[in-house]
Amino acid sequence: MRARPAPGVLLVLAPLIPLLLAPVGCASSVCSKVRSDREAFTRRAVAPGPHLALAVPYATLSQSVQRSLTGLPQVRLPLPDLGPVDLGALAVAIRSVAFRPAPAGSVGARVTVALTSQGKPVTALELDAVVAPRLDPQAGSVRLRLGAADLREVRPSMPPAERKRFAEFLLALVPGAARALVGREQVEALAETFLRELVGGRWPQIRDGLLQGTDDLVDVEIDLGEVPLTKIELKSGAADLELWAHAALPAAALSAGPARPAGSDARLVGLRMSGGVAAALANRAMASGQIRPLQPRRRPRPARRAARRRRLAGRRAAAQGPRVEHRGHLRPPHLRRHAEGRGPRRR
Repeated sequence: MRARPAPGVLLVLAPLIPLLLAPVGCASSVCSKVRSDREAFTRRAVAPGPHLALAVPYATLSQSVQRSLTGLPQVRLPLPDLGPVDLGALAVAIRSVAFRPAPAGSVGARVTVALTSQGKPVTALELDAVVAPRLDPQAGSVRLRLGAADLREVRPSMPPAERKRFAEFLLALVPGAARALVGREQVEALAETFLRELVGGRWPQIRDGLLQGTDDLVDVEIDLGEVPLTKIELKSGAADLELWAHAALPAAALSAGPARPAGSDARLVGLRMSGGVAAALANRAMASGQIRPLQPRRRPRPARRAARRRRLAGRRAAAQGPRVEHRGHLRPPHLRRHAEGRGPRRR
């Protein structure tokens, strides 16, 4: 006969039977929660933007195009004759391009044309043009191009202060002996007539000479980096060109405020980015292998430390070169005699 187990044993093991039959690993409810949280994180929807804003100072844009203006041609402009006095000629050249505010979606560009005499500035003309940038969200770039055709549609102007300055320049060219015959009023009238013809009928010929062989006076591209974008909006601030970008990333939009971060240096390019965009870009970089997790540094084992010390000692010995040591009976004779108390041998 077989002995039957005591009834109390079954009663003790009964509560443990469901645990023994459960699958090995974490509890099913915990695994489901982790799995659902991960799926919700990876399937987050893109929130309406903008998600990042870039503030580029107009001064920075203007400085970036100055070098390209040095190779432009100059035009010689003869001055009017003042009776028997020959006043010579002026050199006309494009001196600078300064970006400035404009209506939304565009950028203003003020082109300054300098009139010089023997390398010294005399006066200047101003041309105010409007540039419509080319926005390319797929490439993540904004391109500003001011072509020769844009300047052909703009008429130059001269501020009153520059007109007065030009009249003073002409008056200074009149020799002292001729000033008794030529009055100040006559010189000012001559200057006004000359400037009126300059910005009027003579300007197209001067403009074509300045732009000869030039297709684009300004060609600047702003790269927004490797950020997937769906839309770029351009706004003109008081001192910055603002670029508001919408990212194709599961991230919240920027909080309300200007494009330039508060307290940043106004001379530098400013960037505002939502925290969600920064996290999404970091996740993309880790998934593509551009960012690798930091591996903990292992402490070398004693045997490895000893082997490394021997290698370092060998390298130091090789770097110092061969060395001869004298020990015991290998000591030279003169050193051995000193050690034994005898003096050196006299010759």
